[in-house]
Amino acid sequence: MIVVTMSLSLVSILPAQSKSSASPTEVAREFFNAQSDGRWLDAARLLDLRGFELYRQNAIRESRLKKGFVGPTPEQVMASEPGMPRAVAEYVAGRYAQVADSDALSMEFARTASADALAVLPVDEAAARWLEARDPRWQLERSRTHLPPGCQRPPILPTVKPPPNQALGEVMNHPTAPGGADTLSYVVFRDPTISRGAPGLMPPGVLTLTSVNGQWKILPLPDVGFAGGVRSFPGFGCVKVGVQPPN
Repeated sequence: MIVVTMSLSLVSILPAQSKSSASPTEVAREFFNAQSDGRWLDAARLLDLRGFELYRQNAIRESRLKKGFVGPTPEQVMASEPGMPRAVAEYVAGRYAQVADSDALSMEFARTASADALAVLPVDEAAARWLEARDPRWQLERSRTHLPPGCQRPPILPTVKPPPNQALGEVMNHPTAPGGADTLSYVVFRDPTISRGAPGLMPPGVLTLTSVNGQWKILPLPDVGFAGGVRSFPGFGCVKVGVQPPN
């Protein structure tokens, strides 16, 4: 699991973020509309890209550390579980190998298969792919692509645009020092889809924003944009393609 650490020391290595008079609530609404439309680059540019750069560097480092891992052999699996049949051990070892060979990084960064590819992306493009990877539309597309051989591929239906989250307003601004300017703001929001299905059961979400060069930016925290911190991971199960025997 990658932990996001915020720092204000990366200003010099990232592009300057433009000034704006938009309020935190207005920024939140713009962010949610961009998410709903699938305008990931527009949404990414509303993030605090200094904090996101730390997240990306951690992801690159962790991915490179895992490179070359292939998992145990069937013999090693059987040695740890002496009573396991060899066929089962081969299946277990194969599952390890499948995970090792798959583009696991694309679970965190859509359409990004390697640490080297992630490292050369502009920071806003990397952030756009991070946001897209958290979207159910990408998760379904990835799930379909990664179905094992022999599984039936469901048809790709027209994409249904989800309704944007509803920004309800700011609940608090927090200065760094007495008498100082506001540097953090918290915007409460709700997911209208969840609200319809379970009114009153799901707590609202909170976006945390920070002031960067006079402009409010959203901190790229792990649960950003999810009501109550809840993320869904939709996917397709395997339906085996059968062959009818001849009569």
